[in-house]
Amino acid sequence: MMWFTINSGIGKETSVEIKENKVAIIGADPNWGVRKTFYEVAQEGGYRIVSNGLYIRFPGIGSYGAVNTGKEVISLLKKEGTERSITELYFSTHGVPYAIDLYNSGNNIYLDNMTDFCESFVYENDSATVSDLAELYNKGIFSYDIKIILGGCYNGARHSDYPMPDKNNEVNYRWKINTHIENIAQQISRKLPNAKIKANRIQVSSGNFNKPIYYKGGIEIDASSFYRI
Repeated sequence: MMWFTINSGIGKETSVEIKENKVAIIGADPNWGVRKTFYEVAQEGGYRIVSNGLYIRFPGIGSYGAVNTGKEVISLLKKEGTERSITELYFSTHGVPYAIDLYNSGNNIYLDNMTDFCESFVYENDSATVSDLAELYNKGIFSYDIKIILGGCYNGARHSDYPMPDKNNEVNYRWKINTHIENIAQQISRKLPNAKIKANRIQVSSGNFNKPIYYKGGIEIDASSFYRI
């Protein structure tokens, strides 16, 4: 639980107890070892893991749920934040600079402006975008100052961080060469202006952070600002 001091509106300050509501989304990697790591990292962080019933089960190893479409992520978050706003959201997933990768091509969570840099890109029916997350924020599903942690590779990449892809990988290549296009962590922070975002700049092992970057209001902030209440 956390305590915050607010202005009561009558010239006095009062302390209000805010209960944490920490939620995690696990990517649907079919490799049980990767899924297991995604799951356990979220558990160790004290997050409540939500799933659409997509499980990998192995006798003597465990049962690891996941979410495999952006549309389902939005539905689950709406449900989890209706009674009590989500205060911290962790995506334990794969990633690229322009998407939170749930292991479902075309149906992940993407930048709003994908076709601005890759005209051939198609948002599939079960995909979601940053605007869908912003709508949850505006409706109070997320707390005013929610922390969102993107655990996937390259979700916070600067263009200089991202290796030059093969031209046959059109979406990755187009993002790399269009240096005016922001990464998904930055766009989330811009469209959820009081949220704080943590993301990986480079490729990482499952659940780890290497050269993390932090954003608020669309601009980079330092780590101490991210963790400050």
